[in-house]
Amino acid sequence: MRAFLAPTRAAARSQACKLPVSTPHVRKPFARSDAETPYRERIKPFNFLLTAHIAKGGFPIGADKAHFLLVAPYEPDPQRWLKSRWMEVNKTKIYRVTTDRQRRTADPSHAMIDDYHRTLTDFRLHPEAKSLCPDGTPCDEHRRNSAGLLRRRSAEILRRAIEHIGKETNELKQVLGAQDEDELVQRYRPLDESDFDCYGVLLRAVPKPRIVDLTGVSPRTIEMLRKRRTVPRAKTQEALLEALRQLADDGHAFTFEAIEALDPVGIAAEVRVHASAGTHTKAHTLSAAREELAADYAARILAALSFLAL
Repeated sequence: MRAFLAPTRAAARSQACKLPVSTPHVRKPFARSDAETPYRERIKPFNFLLTAHIAKGGFPIGADKAHFLLVAPYEPDPQRWLKSRWMEVNKTKIYRVTTDRQRRTADPSHAMIDDYHRTLTDFRLHPEAKSLCPDGTPCDEHRRNSAGLLRRRSAEILRRAIEHIGKETNELKQVLGAQDEDELVQRYRPLDESDFDCYGVLLRAVPKPRIVDLTGVSPRTIEMLRKRRTVPRAKTQEALLEALRQLADDGHAFTFEAIEALDPVGIAAEVRVHASAGTHTKAHTLSAAREELAADYAARILAALSFLAL
């Protein structure tokens, strides 16, 4: 099949897939138009939408490539997909789509989406990262035209280079709109193997917009790091450390009170958990638990600032 691929009428069809309306974020682009649409024709929760994959070089002019997801009302007939009302989820802007590169070049406001022929063609020549060419060289991007029987590729990996990641996938809207790898992959590392545990508490004492501006890391990734749902990659960790050192040099207040002001709900929950595990009388449980929690945070912050000074 890969050797004798030829254009067919079916392969020329635009490529799209079903996206369940499982969150308000996905339905949001259609909320305004649905207010003027009969109930039977509205986009309802748990219905399906169509989402299209943007072809290489097919983003419309002025589009945010890092967060761009086109959706359209569900239509079972592929012949009507190119005429559908496609809307970008994040900006709620309507786009016209095409699979014709010449038309996309003539009108850059179009979004060029993949068709099955382009996908199959790319598959025919896709690299095999886990294999070797017949001559023993890696079957990578530079040897994608190689032919013959491929061999398995051996690898020697240092123990500390191995990362344990979760196999669970994020929602499609998050995957297609992700800005960096930390948004896609859940990493699990022993606490003694992660420097992030030495300074991560400091992130909670800095307003999210400011840390985003200083590091260039996406707001979603910062939020996941604050909640300890992921561990930063080496490149992200370097940016975080540089930003925190800059803030420390500028005299930023890394205190328990700053953390409580930015996350009062989270701290209140920690106080309740701390109180339930304590031996205080009921009248003084919450106040005493808060004081103990504040002392614990103060010690962690001091250790984190010492780590930054190394």
